[in-house]
Amino acid sequence: MEENRDLTNEEFRQIEEWTETLKLNRETDLDERWSRIESQMHGLRLRTKIFRFLRNAAAILFIPVLLSTLYIFYRSQKTHNENIPQIELTAAYGQVTKITLPDSSEVWLNSGSKISYPQRFTSGRRTVQLEGEAFFKVQADKKRRFDVEIPNELTASAYGTEFNISAYAEDLQTEITLSKGNLTVASAQLQREIDLKPSHQVIYNKTENTLTAKAINLYVETAWKDGKMVFRRTPFSEVVEELSRHFNVDIELKDNELHNYSFSATFTTESIEEILRLFEKSSPIRWKMIEPKQLDNLEFSKRKIIITQKIKSNNPKNQMPMIKKQ
Repeated sequence: MEENRDLTNEEFRQIEEWTETLKLNRETDLDERWSRIESQMHGLRLRTKIFRFLRNAAAILFIPVLLSTLYIFYRSQKTHNENIPQIELTAAYGQVTKITLPDSSEVWLNSGSKISYPQRFTSGRRTVQLEGEAFFKVQADKKRRFDVEIPNELTASAYGTEFNISAYAEDLQTEITLSKGNLTVASAQLQREIDLKPSHQVIYNKTENTLTAKAINLYVETAWKDGKMVFRRTPFSEVVEELSRHFNVDIELKDNELHNYSFSATFTTESIEEILRLFEKSSPIRWKMIEPKQLDNLEFSKRKIIITQKIKSNNPKNQMPMIKKQ
């Protein structure tokens, strides 16, 4: 017969653990737990797909959005700059006009010259337009270049310096002279740049379409801003041209030989009549003044001066005497 005995404490504890395990297994719905896990995994995959889609879409849209933003900014800046009023000043004939630009740069305008510039400089450059002659004393600014645009697609550029530009439309050449500092002259037509040294001049020949540089007498080129007309062995045709512009008169040389004379003098406050009388006393010429006449449009013509030769000169070099009138 099988012998009966009592369960030990250890065996009794083991039976309790098995009973508890069976009880938990009966209470647990495995299908439901798996469904929950599967649902969570599906949600995670969906969020991952959405994130990837948005990331790719953002990458695709970034460039056009950036370009659109830059275009809008550019248009707003351009519109802003276009709305800035332009100032245009013209020097009266026979007068030198001094002006101060928005950046405190100083400009001397010669007789009959015109300058245009914005009421304020807002962009990275300071740009003005010139027709005629002007002396510039540019306020130093290393961050904003100063550009003078003149006819024939020429530009004189500096960051702070002093220079003279003679760019009259009727002249056969344009002259740009550096007084001090550094200056770059660029020709868009010739695709060429020249860096000037002080007391040097760039000459643009309109007929030959050439750009050259040479050393010059700085005093002769810039004395006009101090109210002086200085000539040093200057061809008489050039003297007449400057007098004509300064006094707003038409001067005609009747004899071709007069074009070959050279002339030296310094004038300050003399009238055109006083200068002509000095010519007449020191040179073999005579002159006649024709007063203005009223035209059909009710305006008046300019005064006209006709210069002729008294006698044929025996001077082999055709040089008129020097007049030292200060």
